[in-house]
Amino acid sequence: MNSQVLSDTQIEKAVAGLNVGWTHIPGEGLVRVFETENFADGLALTNQIGKVVLQLKHEPEVILRMDEVDITTFTPAAGGITQKDIDLAKAVDEIT
Repeated sequence: MNSQVLSDTQIEKAVAGLNVGWTHIPGEGLVRVFETENFADGLALTNQIGKVVLQLKHEPEVILRMDEVDITTFTPAAGGITQKDIDLAKAVDEIT
């Protein structure tokens, strides 16, 4: 998998092809917030995301709150957003 940092133009083009919920926050990564009905639904979604993360061997930040799940993906070893982050976002879109 390519670990080269993507340019802002490449990132914006990739985000345009993702679910509308994804946002590029420069310096932080790709971010998406899922609203859930309750904690149990959020936990179930977190577990689904976790399975995808393990399959792709990536390490995003996933935060479970009472009625939402936040995911931020960034590749620290590369120092920015890489194709690996885009691939993770696409995979998360497929399960949601």
